[in-house]
Amino acid sequence: MQTFHVQVWQAKVPDFLARHLDFFPACNVYAHVADLAVRAGSIELALAGTFRFTQHGVDEACPDWTQGPEVTLLHDASARSTSVGDVLVIEGVAYGVLDAGFRPLVKKGRQQRAPR
Repeated sequence: MQTFHVQVWQAKVPDFLARHLDFFPACNVYAHVADLAVRAGSIELALAGTFRFTQHGVDEACPDWTQGPEVTLLHDASARSTSVGDVLVIEGVAYGVLDAGFRPLVKKGRQQRAPR
């Protein structure tokens, strides 16, 4: 197990067809809403765990995921549940959230990196 540092980027207008993923990290399309630390055995497990964790109402002890102790909220309580079309950045590499899984975002033959 290791700790992965994850950035949660949400489409400003929900994009359930994931049409805007190729535009990441365009600031007019996406907002960096939170950072969190996730313990997992692999990047794939960290992606799945982050998606599960960033759903409102999943954890009865903490129904609002933005209030978790491992979360640094970057916008004033505007984060919603993570959904299709959003982006999770793990260790600097961007992954688009699909209806079944995740895909690394690639631009001109290279994996897309998050802005610093």
